[in-house]
Parts: sequence; structure tokens; C-alpha cells
Amino acid sequence: MKTIPRVDFSRLRVSVRHIAIACSAILPGLCSSGQAQILADFTDGNTSALVDGYPGATGSGWASGWTSNKTSSANVTLTNSASSASPLAGGGNYLSVQVSNASTASDYGGAVTRTFDSAVVDPSTPWDLYFDFRGDSVIPAVSADTNSDYAIFGSISNSAAQLDANTTWGLTIRTASGATRWRYYSGSTLVDTGITYTTGTVYRVGVFVDPQAKTYSFMINDGATVYESPTGIPFRNASVGVNKVFFSAKDDKDHTGSVNFSLDHVRIEASGPILAEGFPEPIVPNINGAALHTNTYIDFTSTANDPAMNQYANAGYRFARFGVPWFDVERSAGSYNLTSPQSYIPGYQQLVEMLASKGIRPIIFVGLGNTVYGTDTTNGGIQTDAQRQGFHDYCKALAYAFRDFNPIFEIWNEPNLSGFWVPASNVDEYMALVPYAVSGLREGWHLGRESQNLPNPLVIAPGVANAWARGNFIDKCFDRGLLDLVDGVSIHPYSNYSSDPAKRVPEALASPISLLKTELAARGKPNFPIVLTEWGFSTDRNDYGVSTDTHAKFAVRQILMGYYTGLTINCVYSLDDARNVDDNTSDKHYGLFTTSGANFAKTLVAKPAVAKVAALNAALDGYRYVQKVSLGNTAPLNNAKDWCLVFWNPTALDADGTPGNAKAVLWTTETSNLTGPYQLAFDFRGDSVIPAVSADTNSNYAIFGSLVENASGLDANTTWGLGATYSGGALQWRYYNGSTLTTTGVTFVPGTVYHIVVNVDPAASTYSFTIAGGSTNYTSPTGIPFRATGTAQQRVFFGARDDKDHPGAMTFSVDNLAMQLSGGSTTPPVGPLASFSDGLTNAATDGFPGMAGNRWLTPWAQNSGSAANIAITSAITSTAPLNSGGQYLQINVSNSSTASDYAGAIARSFDTLIGVQKTSPDLKPLLGLDTSVTTPFSDDPVVVDLDGYTAP
Repeated sequence: MKTIPRVDFSRLRVSVRHIAIACSAILPGLCSSGQAQILADFTDGNTSALVDGYPGATGSGWASGWTSNKTSSANVTLTNSASSASPLAGGGNYLSVQVSNASTASDYGGAVTRTFDSAVVDPSTPWDLYFDFRGDSVIPAVSADTNSDYAIFGSISNSAAQLDANTTWGLTIRTASGATRWRYYSGSTLVDTGITYTTGTVYRVGVFVDPQAKTYSFMINDGATVYESPTGIPFRNASVGVNKVFFSAKDDKDHTGSVNFSLDHVRIEASGPILAEGFPEPIVPNINGAALHTNTYIDFTSTANDPAMNQYANAGYRFARFGVPWFDVERSAGSYNLTSPQSYIPGYQQLVEMLASKGIRPIIFVGLGNTVYGTDTTNGGIQTDAQRQGFHDYCKALAYAFRDFNPIFEIWNEPNLSGFWVPASNVDEYMALVPYAVSGLREGWHLGRESQNLPNPLVIAPGVANAWARGNFIDKCFDRGLLDLVDGVSIHPYSNYSSDPAKRVPEALASPISLLKTELAARGKPNFPIVLTEWGFSTDRNDYGVSTDTHAKFAVRQILMGYYTGLTINCVYSLDDARNVDDNTSDKHYGLFTTSGANFAKTLVAKPAVAKVAALNAALDGYRYVQKVSLGNTAPLNNAKDWCLVFWNPTALDADGTPGNAKAVLWTTETSNLTGPYQLAFDFRGDSVIPAVSADTNSNYAIFGSLVENASGLDANTTWGLGATYSGGALQWRYYNGSTLTTTGVTFVPGTVYHIVVNVDPAASTYSFTIAGGSTNYTSPTGIPFRATGTAQQRVFFGARDDKDHPGAMTFSVDNLAMQLSGGSTTPPVGPLASFSDGLTNAATDGFPGMAGNRWLTPWAQNSGSAANIAITSAITSTAPLNSGGQYLQINVSNSSTASDYAGAIARSFDTLIGVQKTSPDLKPLLGLDTSVTTPFSDDPVVVDLDGYTAP
């Protein structure tokens, strides 16, 4: 078997891990951290009564105040005080420490130490320490070497005062071979960093401790350069759970005077996830992501949306693409606000930190205009050198602010559309901007850093709203040298609005990616990274919208096509619906999550796609795509529409325990619209007495189909329809036979539970039904003609008409609704269910109004014949259950008019599209397997194990 190594991208280090290490006054206001923090800034001065004093008190994450340790109480004097006489970076109080050794026989030291609360930051899991440190004494080479030093360390000994065998991790400033430098312990070996110690310099230090691996790393910023240690430095003492930090000085016996140091801005926090650098390996689920909106009033960082963002990350999405618009972060020239901007109120900094905390790597598109620099609008194109320089500086600020989260940067969003490059798209103007953007991003990325192997940031472009074609915008960008300026090409190859239905599927991606790869190879870039930052399918109710069930299948197939076509990163559009409601606005319903609520209080609720994607990524976690298999053309198989992709994991065990395992994913693009007969069954109870106000009354109950979505009662648009109405003084179940209202002879009794089954044949425009309940059961004639004929048959209505002379409301109850759809190759027939088990909610399918999914195209809607007069109220209750007990839906329709009779109805649309059911041929001879494998499949991908597969 061929071995393909797996790279675990959840634990690769970033070039510089945290903003705090590199922060300086160069770009003020861009430094913060998103983790829970324990702080010591000594703002409370010399006191034991307040937490942030010296020695301080217990609280705010500290399990103790500061204490002093000495290696020799008889000889060492430790003098400490909170002072503001010579402040460190940021000014204000700091801790001044003086260690003096009176012995002339031995070298002794002293340390200040403090214990942090394990319940706030768990010392058995990775944690980080930050602090500002200044050595205020010259450390002389009294002899060739000296034992005077400074040290910062962890220790298993609570009384430690200097580096020794109890040290876990440890840094020190020490003279050796005549050179006073920063050094550290790697195991028991003292290693030279090469950083020369300068008395009086403020060093900003970060130490990253991993007790689980018993390793650490660190960074030191002297204000001019940043030193990055190797990762995985082994502990000197391999103990875990140490929740104390030590700051010490040792005074050489031959050294006159004391050894002094100053300390400030101590911060301890739990480590966030370490995000990968570079482009990801194409191993499931590394390349997956989605675009999100920062312009639709959603606070992704809110507590309410934390479960949804966890769902997103746990489903296997590793990237999030979004914009940080120039106009929003620089509203005053040269001043950048990433934490409290006007448009995205939750803050871009907070958004990036939240994503990083969940292991989601940002793809940030830089762009859009800025009227501060004279662009026509906030979407204005960049036309002048002054605007380009301003854009360069904005890019520099963003790269500097976000670099520690290792983002990928994309230059602009859809510059080929005039709506995003006002007044008109212009490839020459765009390409004149690209070098400025790249230069700014690189300058901000490297600012204040000095690392021998620090790569440039990854930059992709142009993010156009289509794929490549000869002579189009992206092709002209290639002609003007784009491929030599950026690290990857980004496109938005939407096909969901194609006039060809065969192209309105994820598999249509194969052709444009193949063409783009051919063009890149022809231009001397055969393996140039291709990043999709948008493409998707909307769940709107227009002609090209899809059901949430189809959307879920497409989301899985989008991921599969990403691996098949060899994408570098595959971001679908979009993470969130861009609007709460308005089902007929297509560009607002591409999301993996729906939204509801007020601006910046919107909550995200997962569509079925999220669970389906999670299941796929869990099944293929750690696997890599290796080949496509032809299933042949023996009917009903169709090689042009059937897919079988093989994925391989060299570390997973085969059925016989051999390392290396393969899985196949099978599906078809072939679907059938269930235009054949369907059956609707439900329990119904009329809870109101329908009085004969006169010989006849217009109060009634009705169950029907209609050609219009907003029908509220039986009318000329009714296809099939039955109801409980008065006629000739008799309250009976009646039905429409064509346009004739026909009696069943079955008396309607309020409070009786009726089980009704309706069989509808849209192709024949006929129906029949049965009614069971009360004293008489009824079976209708077959072939009852529709009242109105047409193709819109995907909606079921339950309603009531309230006579103008009827006091009170018309109340009815519904439960145990089940549909069976036929007309395709389905065994058994499929259909939606409604038993209202989820209660009153829009966040679950089986609630009211519910949400789309499980073959429901829509939630329940409320239709009113007169919005001014009809009130429809709903309740989920179990107080008077229908046949099966449990929760049911109760509806009240009330007409306040005394002049007219009006009706109200609840309605819901169901999905008639289904994949054709097929069975694969035996995969054993096709793939050389040890055992036979056949599986049924449809348009919903299925994963099967392949025993004995040998990777090509």
C-alpha cells in the first residue's frame, strides 16, 4: 500500500502567536487578547488588602498574594515595592525588586512568586504567560563567567528562589564565555538565544507552556526585534500542574551591591488553538470553510451564538471568509479602529479572536472604498496614487493587527462587478492597486519581527464573481501579472442561476476548475493554488432556490467536489443567511444557518446542511481523495451522473488490522420530481360549535390544496378541498367535486377527533379521501375532479372561516400529519411528518412555525383573508390530546368584522424532489478489494468501507 502521510493541522504553530509580544506604539490601539486572563499590573500600589497591589490579596484569578523566597535567609535581603519612579512600557506602577547577597562564600538568590487559580486557568492544559521585564543592574563578568543572573521560571518547589533541578520551564539572563545573554533550559541543557542583554531595556516576553506535552516555547521582544524560540522545548523537570510563576535574581558572592529588576503587566491565560500556517494539506476536513457577513447585523461573538459557532467548527469547517472594510476601520485618516467600528459593532478584532478560539482560520478580504480618501462611495474603486497609498497603509494596519491569528488575505471582493468598484469595474485600476496592497500586507506582517524563517503572509486575488474565461476580468488580470504578485487565485464560480438545470448542481464545478487549471499551466503555474471564497445554493422560494433538504445534500457534495477538483481552500457561500425572513430574496438565503431577531441580537440556527456536513467529515476525518471510479452505464446507472470517489487514510486500520484504510463515497445527480400521487393523513378536531346563525352559515373548517401560497379558505384557486360546513340547516363534512360542493352525509360533531386520509393525484387532477371518527366512517368516490387544475400542488392548508355573525373564535386542533410521496424510484415512499413534538419554535423542524427541513420546504405560514379583521393565534398543548396523546397544534381564527365573513389558514409547503434510487455494481473487481461491496445510493452521498484497497 502506498503511504500518504497525514499532517495534523490543528497543532502547527503560527509564526508569531500572540499580539502582546509584538505590540508597540507603532500602531496603537490594535493589541488585545480574547482569552480569560489573570492580571498583575500593580495598580493598587503597596498593599495586602487589594488584589492588584504588592504583595496583594487573593482574587481575580490569583490564589495568593505575591510571596518572597530566599536561598539563604541569613545572607539574602529581598526588597520589593510597587513604584512609579521609572515606569516600564505603559507607565504607571510597576514592581521593583532588589536582591542582595551578603555572603562572600556562596552565590545566593531570591525570587518573588505568585500562585494562580487552577479553576480560572488550568495548569494541566496549555497556558501562556506574558510580562514586561527590565534588568536594572549590570551583570558583570566577575571572572570569565559569573553566577549573577536573572531568571523567570516554573518549579515544582513552592520555595524555589533560583533555577535548579526542580525547574520545569526556565529562562535566564546569564554571563557565559564573557557574553551576557538571554538563555533557556532545554531539558537540562542551558541554550544561548544569541540575544544580548542590555541593562535598562524593557523586554516584552511571552512564555507558552504545554504541560500535556511537557514542553514550552517563548518569544522576546526588545522593542526593535522579536526572537522566536524553537517549539517543543522539553521541560527540565517533567512534572505537570505547576500553577506558580517565579521571577528571581541571583547575586554572585563576588558581586558588589545588589541585583535589581523591574516587573510589570504580568498576564496569564489559557492557550487558544494554534492555527496552521501556509495553505492546508488536502486532507479531510482541512480545506473547508464558508463566507460570513459582517454587514448584516449578526454578532457572531455573542454568547447566544456560541453554540452555533461551535456547531460550525465541529462540523469540520476550518476557515471563515469575511471583509474588514476600509471605510469602517479608518474613518479618520491614519487612525484604525478594529474593536469598536461603526458598521460591525461587535468588533473585527473580537470576531477574529472568537474564530481563532474555535480553531477557525480567517480569510480576510481587504477592500472597498473610503470617502476619507475621496472615493465616490464606500464601494468606490481606487483611482489615484493617494488613494492607493492610503489603501497600502490600511492593509499594513490589518496585517499587523491580525497576523498572530495567521489569516489569509484576499484583495477586494468581486472587483469585476461595478457594484463593488464604483463607478465601473476597471481591470487596470484594480491591477494598479494590487502591488500597493501586497506591499502593505507584507510590511505589517513583518513589522517589529526578526525571524530567519518567517514567511510572507498568504495573499490571494482577485475574488471575482465568476470563473475564468478567455478575455474576462480575471484573464486580463493574468495578462497584467497577477500570478507573479499573489500566492493564490480566488474565484466565485456560482452556477445556481444557470439556465441549464444540469449546471445547477455542485458537480458543475468540475468544468470551470479544469479550464482554470489548464490556463494556469499554460501560463507556467501548473500547481498554482485555487481558492474558492464563495459559491453556493440558496434556499429561497424563487425558481432557482432549493429546499433545505436539497441544500444539505448540496453542501456535502460541495465539500466532496472541493477534494475531487483539487481546490486549495473551499469556502462555500455562506455561513449565515443574510436576512431573517423574505423567502423570495435569493441572495439572502444561502446560509448554513438561518437568522432571527433584532439587529446584533440575531441568533443563528443550523439548517440541516450542518449536521450532514458534520457526518461526512466525521466519516472521512484524516482521509485524502485519491481517485474517481466509473460505475458504468448499465441502467439505471449513468456514468455521466453517478459518482464514486475513493478516499484513503494511511494510518487508519483496515478490516484485518493492517494500517491503511479506504472509503468510497457514492451519489448521483439524477433526481425525479414526485409528480405522481401523494397521500396526506392527519388527525383533526373542530373545537368550536358552528351555529346555524341562519338557515346556512359561512362559518366552517376547511382542509385543502391551492394553486396560490397565500390562500386562506376554499375559493376558485382550490384544487382539492373538504370541510365541515352548514348547508340546508345540516352541519356535515362536504367536499368539492369540481366546482360543486358535495355532501358526504357525515354529520360533523365538534370535539370529535377525525382521522382523515386524502389521496391526491396531481397528474390526473383528481383526489379521494376517507374520514374515520364519530359514529360513521366515510369513503369517498375515487377520481373526484379538482376544482382548479394547475402545477402548484406542493402546499397543504388547514383553515377556518369565521362568520361575521359568529361570536368568539373558530378553534381547531391538528396532529399526526404524515405524507407519503410517490412517482419516483422510491422504496418506501417518502414524505414529511408533523407531530409538533418540538413545541412553539422556529428553530426545529417539528415545531410551530418550525423551520424548513425533513422534506418540508418551508415553516408553517399564517394566511389571512383580511389582515385588518382576522386574528390567528396558535398554541402547542397537550391538555386535550388527539388520538395518540402528547403535543398537538391548536389554532384560533377570529373575525372582528361585523360586515363580512373572513377566513384564516395555516399552510406549509413540502418538497417533491428526490434522488433516483440506484445500486452500485460490486466494487470488488473495480478496485481490487478483498470482499464484495455493493450499496444503494441516491442524490444523498453514502460512505462505505473498502476492505483491502491498495492506494494507487
